[in-house]
Amino acid sequence: MKTSGLDVHKDSIFCAICDGKSYSGVKEFTTTSVSIRSLGQYLRSEKVKRVAMESTSTYWVPIWDILYEMEFELKLVNPLHIKQLPGRKSDAKDAQWIAELLFKNMLRGSLVPSPLIQELRTYTREYRNLVNQRTKVLTQMDRLLVMCGIRLSSCISNIDSKSFILVVEALIRGETDPEKLVKLVYGNRRNKESGKLKESLTGQMKAHHRLKLMTCKQQFDLIEQQIALYLSEMQKLCDTHFKEDIDNLTTLPGVSLISAMIIIAETGGDMSAFETSGKFTGWTEYELLLIITYYSIS
Repeated sequence: MKTSGLDVHKDSIFCAICDGKSYSGVKEFTTTSVSIRSLGQYLRSEKVKRVAMESTSTYWVPIWDILYEMEFELKLVNPLHIKQLPGRKSDAKDAQWIAELLFKNMLRGSLVPSPLIQELRTYTREYRNLVNQRTKVLTQMDRLLVMCGIRLSSCISNIDSKSFILVVEALIRGETDPEKLVKLVYGNRRNKESGKLKESLTGQMKAHHRLKLMTCKQQFDLIEQQIALYLSEMQKLCDTHFKEDIDNLTTLPGVSLISAMIIIAETGGDMSAFETSGKFTGWTEYELLLIITYYSIS
């Protein structure tokens, strides 16, 4: 059975075909969707079913998507793995070498999840990015309050709290009376009775501080909306396709709903991709530890 190797660049794709005895000439295509479909038609006309390509930056993604849709058997290969294989002929082009290695079954493919998992992974990874951005904005607002002599974070356990946001909103509106600001902080009885909270909320906020605080709060609100949007899409997709997996994962101690969705997105939800349980745990150990630790809330 003929095989094809694709040498992928930013604006061009070099395609070669190998039948085990000889190479075809290297044919060049552009990276537009129309040209990629022409590449697929060319491979069909040559009776090629198996295609391999290097994982060059993100340039391979649209090529993979279109050829996957056209039902080719695809293999994505680490370029370093190809370079380490011995026996390359000096006159062979990259695409020809990839085609020959694929024909001889010498290539180990990378794990490329299904389109459904790719969609979920897009949502979960963007969700995680947004959560990190949210933390940065909260830290920026706290730093700004400290510059104004307001040490609210010294009296509350977490700046990611309703009390912190209520005080920030009051300061943006121009409220500076510490007596009124104290009433916006939930609980904290000990610091209230000792007067420490009132002291911590007594500061000097200037106009440029207030403007900066206002723009930070606007960023925070936008990120909150985006987090809610991505979380909603994650839940819809998981409820439709991975409900049983989610239910099973959330029975594990420390695994929340969010953690379970991220675990499915990162592992692909298909254990057959891993040869042994040892390889699976080795691949996911650090990543899963981060997920469970950071997203241990429901």
